[in-house]
Amino acid sequence: MKANDGRVNLILLDSAPQPEWNFAALMEAETGEKWNIWHIDSHFSDSAWKKKAKFFLFPLKVLRHRKEFGTILSYQQFYGLFFAFYSAIFHLKKHCHLIVTTFIYRPKQGWKGKLYAWFMRKAVNSPALDKIVCFSSSEPAYYQSIFGTDKFTYVPLGLGDLNRGGYIPQGEERFILAAGKSNRDYDFLVDALKDTPYQVRILSDAYNHPNPGSNIRIYHDVFGEKYYQMLSECCCVIVPLADARISAGQLVFLQAMMFAKPIITTESDTVRDYIESGKNGLIIPKQRDALRDAVRRLYEDEALYRGMAKGAKYLDKDINVYTLLGDGEIEEGQVWEAMMFASQYKLDNLCVIVDVNGLQIDGKCEDVMNAEPIDKKMEAFGLNVIKINGNDFDELEKAFNAFHENIGSGKPFGIIMKTVKGLGVSYMENQVGWHGKAPNDAEYEIAMNELKAKLAEIEEA
Repeated sequence: MKANDGRVNLILLDSAPQPEWNFAALMEAETGEKWNIWHIDSHFSDSAWKKKAKFFLFPLKVLRHRKEFGTILSYQQFYGLFFAFYSAIFHLKKHCHLIVTTFIYRPKQGWKGKLYAWFMRKAVNSPALDKIVCFSSSEPAYYQSIFGTDKFTYVPLGLGDLNRGGYIPQGEERFILAAGKSNRDYDFLVDALKDTPYQVRILSDAYNHPNPGSNIRIYHDVFGEKYYQMLSECCCVIVPLADARISAGQLVFLQAMMFAKPIITTESDTVRDYIESGKNGLIIPKQRDALRDAVRRLYEDEALYRGMAKGAKYLDKDINVYTLLGDGEIEEGQVWEAMMFASQYKLDNLCVIVDVNGLQIDGKCEDVMNAEPIDKKMEAFGLNVIKINGNDFDELEKAFNAFHENIGSGKPFGIIMKTVKGLGVSYMENQVGWHGKAPNDAEYEIAMNELKAKLAEIEEA
């Protein structure tokens, strides 16, 4: 991206940047080149015709000055696409490099759809356009199949550290925040949450609804400090996507993570580069009940909410979760609810270990509340399960290796360990009375002598 002959480079934005974003200074520090920023002086109050006129004329202004620039980065995709389109239809000589740094294409129906498709093909395949950046790994192949060009490339979207210290929640009201306009299905969000107990705030200049419900408010022209203030105050962020094949919402994902806010988004291959369901957010099917259930869980389950918040804050941490249960403990219903939850949200980084020694504080498990067959029940709840001798270190090692191999399967992993309670101590083995009881000094000495003798026997073998 070197600007030859002393030319500067140019960034195209759809509105004036906030001071703290300072794109030009960041690019200059990164490239050692001079960068300018151009944008349209537009406002939400502008008439529709005025907005359209500015939208189509602004790329012509850039085109007239193209010889002044070495590289043009078009963050607003259509400024760059119209630049490329005008260059193609006017057969203009190429003078600078053009990179479109965000891209969304949704086919349309009817004659307007045919005209739109023709325009997009003409722009994308224009010699004036060098590269198109996509923010999800699945998109380049998808768009290449449509436009027949390898100009599309995947670059993960990232943000620098945001100073959150200045944003102090102003009220006690818990509300859900939805923000952005690209590839959003806010009708789905309104339909799912209208007239529910949950307060919802939608921030989008491109969306209106005649009757969203008393619990849902729609805001226009919310940017910068005002947006970050609302983000700091919300309890979670929802990103409902219109087309699962197209990426959108990545900037909102990252901003929500900066404020440690749990994220709910609809199912799409494009979001999995940023969201790990069950860790830093919930990826749900695009179903009314699924969205309601996800919101309910975050509101009612404080541990889940805080866990999601922590997961959002530490997105890049490679974390596995291990939980140790007893065969008496799994008689409790919440254990199975947790397994069901883990299976629903594909928490394949969860390892559930069950110590099966057949005893609990009240006696034999089979007499108090028989949980067998434990393996079949865990499998029915969606876990991959292995049974081992829990007193054998070699089998333990193999079991945990199997868990690591299971990561990526989309299923939680279960290890059922058959053990002997008090193994190696003659008076403790299979004795329910030693559940939660400490030995006295004499009993302790006997136990340690027996264990030392057993250790010596193993080492000699």
